[in-house]
Amino acid sequence: MFCTICQSIILPDKSGAKCTNGHKQTIPKTQITEKNTLPPLPIQVSDGKNILAVHDHVCTKCHFNKAELVEIGCFYSDEDVVAQYKCGKCAHVDLAEGKLR
Repeated sequence: MFCTICQSIILPDKSGAKCTNGHKQTIPKTQITEKNTLPPLPIQVSDGKNILAVHDHVCTKCHFNKAELVEIGCFYSDEDVVAQYKCGKCAHVDLAEGKLR
C-alpha cells in the first residue's frame, strides 16, 4: 500500500502504520465473507482396470488382453533396457522377450 499524501510505501508500526516520510495512515480491515458456491464433484469409482494398459499382450495369469508396457533403464553401460508387460487387470508382470514394436 502507498501513502495517500506523498505516495511512498507504508510500513507497519507499533501504533498502526506510517509511510517512510512519517505520515500516519490507517489500514482498512478486510474480511472475506464469500463461501464456496461450486457444487461438489462426484466421486468416481474405478472399475479396477489400469487405464495405462493399452498394449496388446495376453496375460499368462488371467488371460486379459491389454497390458501396460514398463521399461526399466540400464544401470551400467553394457546392459540392455528391460521391458515388462504389466497386466491391466491383475497387475501380473511378464517379461517382454525379443524386440518390441
